[in-house]
Order: sequence, then C-alpha cells, then structure tokens
Amino acid sequence: MIGILKIGFLGMFFVMAGDKASSQEQLKWGADFKEMHRDVVTGKSISFSVKTPPKPEILATKLPLIVALNGGPKVAPSAEFPFIEVRPSGGGIWGYRSLSTVDVMAVIRTMKQKYPIDPDRISLIGSSAGASGAMYLVSLYRDEF
Repeated sequence: MIGILKIGFLGMFFVMAGDKASSQEQLKWGADFKEMHRDVVTGKSISFSVKTPPKPEILATKLPLIVALNGGPKVAPSAEFPFIEVRPSGGGIWGYRSLSTVDVMAVIRTMKQKYPIDPDRISLIGSSAGASGAMYLVSLYRDEF
C-alpha cells in the first residue's frame, strides 16, 4: 500500500510505502534502540529512543504509545504491560515551547506510520520541564492525546 500523508501546518508531504503488518514483523521486540525522523525545519535527521515490549501473542494488536519528555520517569514495557515508549530529543531545545514541540509531534507521526500504534492510546509523561511540556502539548493538540 502506498499513501501520501500531509503533515501539520508546514504543509510537508511524506510518502509512506508498505503496510503496518510488515512493519510489525520487522519491529525489534523487547529492545531499546534509536529511530530517526527528518526535522521539517532544518532537514536534518534527528534520533530518538524507542523501547518495545516482548513480542505480543497476536501481531494484529495495536499498542499504546507513551511519549516520555525530558525529565520523565523511567518506564519499561513488559509482556504484562505491553506498550511502546519513545523519548524525543526535543531537537536539542529545552522547554517544549517552540521547535521541540515540532520534534515531539514528528516523533509521534513517525511512530504511527512505522509501528503498530493505537492512535486512541497516546500518552505524555514528564516531570519538571517535561511535565510543563506535556501540559503545553496537550493544550495545543487536544485530539492527539
């Protein structure tokens, strides 16, 4: 399946090839690894951390996504509580009020495109600046979280 997805207010377009079933089979289960997305402002690739649970019994299962912002508590996906955790880099900018907000939303878009994410179970966690950033992001993107 090939689709075109219009991304946000910047009017960027990304072409997505393949389907989620094949990406589920290629997903690194029970792993901690780096994933990349392209920064729509600078065009550079930005890495972010991903943690996955052990492989679920049914591959068709969509998993919750927990977005842990800077200063957020450490969480670990497990077989008992399967979810995917990401830790955006914030584009190297502290505070989640400008380009770091764009970075977080790009991470979420990337995860929804590549992995079996349940769009109705995306959560933000954080403490200190991460908690402030979570409140700010939820106020801007109420329908996303």
